[in-house]
Amino acid sequence: MPKLNTCGHPERKHHAKGMCHACYMREYDADPARRERKREYMREYNADPARRERERERNADPARRERKREYYQIKKAAKCKSK
Repeated sequence: MPKLNTCGHPERKHHAKGMCHACYMREYDADPARRERKREYMREYNADPARRERERERNADPARRERKREYYQIKKAAKCKSK
């Protein structure tokens, strides 16, 4: 039985907590504690150019990209089997 949205968008795909993706993210981003954590992270990230470079290098690593691709393929296959 598919999950239904209670956010007022029954035509959209269910994301989490009875909401479509847009409504869930709006509620998620509205949390003041979450907003403050994000601001602090961005302050630290923007203050340290070396950190930005390290993260860019890490995300550009071909082996890491391949592991992520395999992970999401396995996850997608498992989701298809459960339907």
